[in-house]
Amino acid sequence: MKKFKKKKIVLYFIISTLLISVGSVGFSSWILSIEKKESNFSANINISEAWNATAILDVNTSVESISSDGDTGNIENLKVPLSGSIIYSDDINTEISNSKLSISVNALSDVNNPSGTDLNKVEIKTTDTDSFGRTNGEEYTYFEVSDKEVSVSELTLDNTFNVSGYSKFNLSLEGFSLEYGSYFNYENPETFYNNKIEEAKKTYLNNRNDNNLNTYLKIINEAKNELKTFYRKLDGQTLNIMVSLVSNSSN
Repeated sequence: MKKFKKKKIVLYFIISTLLISVGSVGFSSWILSIEKKESNFSANINISEAWNATAILDVNTSVESISSDGDTGNIENLKVPLSGSIIYSDDINTEISNSKLSISVNALSDVNNPSGTDLNKVEIKTTDTDSFGRTNGEEYTYFEVSDKEVSVSELTLDNTFNVSGYSKFNLSLEGFSLEYGSYFNYENPETFYNNKIEEAKKTYLNNRNDNNLNTYLKIINEAKNELKTFYRKLDGQTLNIMVSLVSNSSN
C-alpha cells in the first residue's frame, strides 16, 4: 500500500508540474494546436436585405469570407464594410427619413445546413454549473454585429441622383464588422478561455488539492471541446448579415 501511495503522489506531482508548465506558455500556443484542422476555419459572408414595397434597399460588401490564421487558429479580421443605398418615393420622404436599418447575423441559409437551425446560436443545456459562467437554458451567440441599428437620418442624401419623383440615400459603413458574441462574453475566444483557465490555475496553486486540480483539468478540457465545436459548426457555413429597413418605432 505504501508503494502504491508513493507512486500516486509522484504521478500527482508530475501532472501538477506539467499543468503549470502548460499554463505558463499560454493557452493559444497549446490548446489551439491540438488539432491542426481547427486552424483552417473559414465561413462565407452573405448580405440579405428586407424593405417595404415603397423603397428599395441595396446593401453589399467586398468581403466574401472570414478565415482563421493558419498558424494560431485565431480569426484575425472580422471587418465586413458595408455600402449601398435606399431609393424611395418622395411622397414617403418623412417616413423613410424617420426609419432605421436593423442589422443582425445568423447562420441559417446554407446548403451545408439543411436542418434550418441557426448554427450561430448555442443553447446551454447542462445539469452542472457551466464552467464559464453561462446560464442554463439561455441562448447565446458565437458572433454578433458591431452596429445593430443605423438611423436613416445619419446617411448621406445623394444629390446627384436624378430620377423624377424619387430620392436616394447612400450607405457607407466602412467600420462595420462582426464581433464575438455572448457565448465568449464578447471577447476573443483566446482571451475568454485563457482568463478562465488562469483563474482555475491560481486557485489550484493557492490550494493544491484534488478538487482544485480536477476543476483545473475540467476547464482546460471543456475549453478545448468548446473551441472544436465552434470551429466545426461554422466552418464552411455562411454567416448571413441581415439588413432590414424598419420604422424607428419598431423594436
